[in-house]
Amino acid sequence: MKKFLLIITLFTLFPSTWLPVQAQENNQTNSSNLDLTPQSYELYALDPETLSQFYQDMLGMTLVSNAENNQGIKLGTADQTVLLTIYPANQEKTQATTGLYHTAYLFKDRKALVSILKHLYESKATLQGYADHNVSEAIYLADPEGNGIELYADRPRDQWKYDDQGNVIMGNDILDLRTLIKDVPAFEGMTADTKIGHEHLTVNNIEDTQYFYSQLLGFDVTSQDEGALFMSSQGYHHHLGANIWLGQDLPSPQVGDQGLKQVNWQIKNADSFKAIQDRLTQAGWTYDLIDDQTLAVTDNSGIPITISLVSSN
Repeated sequence: MKKFLLIITLFTLFPSTWLPVQAQENNQTNSSNLDLTPQSYELYALDPETLSQFYQDMLGMTLVSNAENNQGIKLGTADQTVLLTIYPANQEKTQATTGLYHTAYLFKDRKALVSILKHLYESKATLQGYADHNVSEAIYLADPEGNGIELYADRPRDQWKYDDQGNVIMGNDILDLRTLIKDVPAFEGMTADTKIGHEHLTVNNIEDTQYFYSQLLGFDVTSQDEGALFMSSQGYHHHLGANIWLGQDLPSPQVGDQGLKQVNWQIKNADSFKAIQDRLTQAGWTYDLIDDQTLAVTDNSGIPITISLVSSN
């Protein structure tokens, strides 16, 4: 197989290091039974068809369904699992708001990651950077409407490092492409074992974000740096990132504004699903039960989310 060269301008996507933070005893719930993970997300787009084609051509996503009955364009993996839905936007985004920093697609292994890297190179995609985060290796780009994308593969958990308090240590080192591009397999598109590994949001306030996602939803804080916070369930390095790198107290987007429409989360433990409802109720946080298995709520930054109880099978 021919080797390929990749010339990328590396942008500073993160501060130089992510420092672990010790969870405060009274500010965090125990996530041992929590299995809250990303399921899918939704975007408002000025040109939904063009954006859909980008995700099909560049990321190898499967078109699950077209925009019928105002249900949006649904895209996902080869087995028809929906990861992204695109709706028409009412207006262009003209100012910094809270919303999506990037969505991170988790590939099954390093070979799958380098396969899509080669495909992006051959497709002349514009890449924004790449990084070795110690727990994972990642590639960064954006779609034609500016929505951030991370493509990554995890290192085995037994290679992750932790501090004295048991918090995962992440970094932002240069990714060694010389080792990454060896033995490049053929690109097969977004296969059924690809999923959303984490969502990274631009938020209005770190402390309020920690309160909502940690105290109310139940995530554990796994790492923290200046202006950024990382949280997860069941010991993962992070299912959610949040930052204020564009500024503190940003306004929330209006319904229909170009960009993030909604983040959809899933949970398999019925007791954890009920516990989230109880904590929201006790805190006086308004939420709606769409049905007995899905709740809809808006976070502290004005970002709509859903949490759905799904089968563990």
